[in-house]
Amino acid sequence: MEVHNTFKIQKNFCVGGDDIFVLSQLYLPLIGMDSFSLYFVLNTLEDKEQYQIKKLLDSLNLPNSTHLKKAIEKLQGVALLSCLYNETKDSYIFQLQRPLLAEFFFENTLLSSFLQSQIGSVEYEKIVSMKKKNKNFGYKDISKSFDEVFKRTVLDLDKVLPQPFLNKNRYDITIKNASFDYALFKLSFDTNFFDPLIFDDEEFKNEILKISYNFNLNEEDMKEALMRTVEIDKDLKPKDIAKHARAIYNIKNKNKPAKFVTKTPDPYLVSEQDEETMKIIDTIERMSLATLLENINEMKAVSSELAMFEDLQRTTGLPQGVINIMILYVNTEKSGVLPGLSYFEKIAATWKRAGITSAKAAVDYINKPKQKKYGKTVKEAPEWLKKYAEEHKNIVQEEISLEEAEKILAELKEKNKVKNK
Repeated sequence: MEVHNTFKIQKNFCVGGDDIFVLSQLYLPLIGMDSFSLYFVLNTLEDKEQYQIKKLLDSLNLPNSTHLKKAIEKLQGVALLSCLYNETKDSYIFQLQRPLLAEFFFENTLLSSFLQSQIGSVEYEKIVSMKKKNKNFGYKDISKSFDEVFKRTVLDLDKVLPQPFLNKNRYDITIKNASFDYALFKLSFDTNFFDPLIFDDEEFKNEILKISYNFNLNEEDMKEALMRTVEIDKDLKPKDIAKHARAIYNIKNKNKPAKFVTKTPDPYLVSEQDEETMKIIDTIERMSLATLLENINEMKAVSSELAMFEDLQRTTGLPQGVINIMILYVNTEKSGVLPGLSYFEKIAATWKRAGITSAKAAVDYINKPKQKKYGKTVKEAPEWLKKYAEEHKNIVQEEISLEEAEKILAELKEKNKVKNK
């Protein structure tokens, strides 16, 4: 997607009051301000007009088309936008989709779980309870049902009312979930108990893939969730399947909530890279000075070095985590040779003037990212920390012990030795 590319808009709805509530309260925490703003800008454009991508960059004050592409992809991910491309014309069509009503949003297990992980359980429950409040206290619903008003004849009911919910977004979120073998899952059921045609339904299949992805369950786990749903709830409603899938997930993961992060660095949302880097920083921050020096030197910490850094921390007032990052950084820059106290004092003075009070702030300062005028700054970890994240990706999934952290540092030291030979 380049600045000179053209695009058109396609939409068949107007954003109303309920849509604004859902977009700002439910979708915004999932997509960030860039995608949120883009959605509203696109809604103001004329359907029949042709525009250049540059118009969107100017309207949103984005520096380049890469940032715009990320904003578009997030809208696609939550089914608010479909994107078509004509290679011959080098042009796009952006099809805007209406946001789900709040009740359908909460029924969507993937979206509701994502929102809960973003804003926390307390705030999530506040929003849910707020939407459930009875605004017509004292009134009884006397509306006629469909079959009280109409009589079924030879016409198929599906032709009269083809959609189960009139305002449900037909462009539902899609999940590929390549790690889940749906064919194996389907074959694991007794055909005398389950109608095989159920598993051939695309909507049902998509719900199974979404739920299994959301709770990271394999084929056997999902079979158990389905069996529980039939035995307890006597149905196969997605929300009931999700309820039992969540219970299985909680047992397997000791009630540790799932968290969603973007696969690529994002200026408004937590990314996979952020998670990896923060896990490493947290481990280093909790490491004692003696342990850190022992791993760097591959021997018991020398008392003079310990005294030097203890004195540095005492005179500067910098937290232990900041001192640890400083030691690791200088050790890497100086190829494994730690300089004297005066060298560290100069760095400490610079960091104090910069207002550095945490290990994360120290890493961000070392990396010296360029400041942007929009959102949060994407701060990529320095090379010496980036190597940890690349070589130890599993730490995002589980907490690492100090012993494992020591092993990481030892490996880094070994690489430095090989490099210097």
